Amino acid sequence: MKLAVSLVVVSTAIHLLAYLLPQAMPEHLVDGNWPEHARFHMWQATFWLISLDLLILLIALLPFRQGQRWACWALFIGLFGSQLGYFLASSLVPAGRPDTAGADMGLLLVMLLYVAGLVLGWKHLR
Repeated sequence: MKLAVSLVVVSTAIHLLAYLLPQAMPEHLVDGNWPEHARFHMWQATFWLISLDLLILLIALLPFRQGQRWACWALFIGLFGSQLGYFLASSLVPAGRPDTAGADMGLLLVMLLYVAGLVLGWKHLR
């Protein structure tokens, strides 16, 4: 279970930090070319993502590590809102995706670490 928790925690921490880097969300938050309403939603999404990642960290470090089965389900739901959200948004607005393949590959790797942690945790809890 220790490896499962570590994978979820590390991938979530990397995910959170990647979005807080200057070339990610903060760049959009201060972009004067965006309409005020779009920037409002960018701030809103930033708070949601930070809160969701922090909640995932809390669940992983406490109930998931303690082997509580509901925590695995909660982390699975968190996968959709946090890790998979980037790829869902990319499929809905392909022209709005980042220019570099590095963003896709980096976030895919982080998501796969998260999924590996969930799979290991689920096997342990069964």
